Amino acid sequence: MSKTPYNFFQRGFHRLVLGNKYLAEFLLDLEFGLFKRYVQCAINQQHVFVSGLARSGTTHLLRTLYNSGEFVSLTYRSMPMVLAPNLWNRITALSNKRISQSVERAHGDGILVDYDSPEAFEEVFWKISDGYSYLKKDRLIPHVPSSEIIEKFQDYVALVLASNPNPSFRYLSKNNNNILRIRSIEKAFSRAIIIVPFRDPLQQAFSLLTQHRKFLSMHNKDKFISEYMSFIVHHEFGPAHRPFNFYARSTDHDTLSLDYWLSLWFEVYSWLMSEAPNRSLFLSYERYCRDHRNVIGQIVKISNINNFDNISRTLKERVHHIPELYSPDLYESCCTLYKKLIEKENMWTIPKPCDDHS
Repeated sequence: MSKTPYNFFQRGFHRLVLGNKYLAEFLLDLEFGLFKRYVQCAINQQHVFVSGLARSGTTHLLRTLYNSGEFVSLTYRSMPMVLAPNLWNRITALSNKRISQSVERAHGDGILVDYDSPEAFEEVFWKISDGYSYLKKDRLIPHVPSSEIIEKFQDYVALVLASNPNPSFRYLSKNNNNILRIRSIEKAFSRAIIIVPFRDPLQQAFSLLTQHRKFLSMHNKDKFISEYMSFIVHHEFGPAHRPFNFYARSTDHDTLSLDYWLSLWFEVYSWLMSEAPNRSLFLSYERYCRDHRNVIGQIVKISNINNFDNISRTLKERVHHIPELYSPDLYESCCTLYKKLIEKENMWTIPKPCDDHS
């Protein structure tokens, strides 16, 4: 959670729980065995899934929606027992009452986190349940889980919801790896809202490159950071980087070049343009920053969120000076795709918020 996360004993506990596949499978089976019969079916609820390439405002959007108080998400307090949320709640019932201190997350981007901050930990479920089918040594490939695995995910979401005392809450997920299985998410929850953030390609690619360099540097000082990122299947940058790979292209490229990240941007959003369900909401970082309240108002309406007043402060748009060299032809291709994404974004037919919400 911080730049030097967890003490010696906490690191050992993470390695024990998340680094041992057999123990993780046992904990998931134990959670199902102990609590599944007590939970309600969550299939027909209107959950919200946020999924896109990193550095497009996904975390800010997650926290804005979470602040409505109408969703349940996995949080840092769930770690490392994210596969057994109800069991973990019972084990830590007393310690959960403590107040945690906010610290800046490892990305160094000014976002503060504490034990109760929501985060993308659900990927541990997919890794343990079906990781061999999409998690490769040097890349992440499209994931088409079986009907059995999808049903298991439906039950897992229900268990996460059951770990919260308010049974009316819906599930909120920010998991960029869900772009690998975005149609399966719709198959699991047909009423879900899927939001796909994106950003100006040059700005997003440069931000990814900057984070990649930062995590490479941090790895030299604290190797547990890369280990931790692998535990939770965050391979977006750093020494543990494994790119999304949809079209069987070579992954043997210079990850310290801007062209690498521009190529990745183009591949990811080309895939999403063709594979994202029709009901997906494409959302540009630029629009989200410049018209934050109206954008959130639209999402509130389509997601049937009642508590509109608890939206977070706006996100200040960051426009980077780009000192790196890059291919003009590649950038032009990205710009053409970016315009198409904007066209998709402009197809939103959600009515604007009522005057009393303005």
